[in-house]
Amino acid sequence: MRVPESMVAALDRLVEAGVFRSRSEAVAEGIRRVLSAYSVLGEGLSLIEGYVAGRAEKSLGPGSLVEVDVEEARRRIAAFFGTDDVSEVLRRLRVRL
Repeated sequence: MRVPESMVAALDRLVEAGVFRSRSEAVAEGIRRVLSAYSVLGEGLSLIEGYVAGRAEKSLGPGSLVEVDVEEARRRIAAFFGTDDVSEVLRRLRVRL
């Protein structure tokens, strides 16, 4: 697998900081999270596949309406991050950058 040097350097910093024991552990965690995120999407995955394949609407404008079931979104965030606390989710996201 090839990745940009900047990503490898960022990964090394996470390993040095003790976030991960090794590059391999970090990569495995990334893959696990991607697979988990897509499995949580369920039927939403077909929408993404349709978008990528050009079968779905490709843009939302300022006047576009998107309906969100807040409780379902909260449940999925909690399933992915282990919490639905906004501060904790943002903290975890910032650590990854």
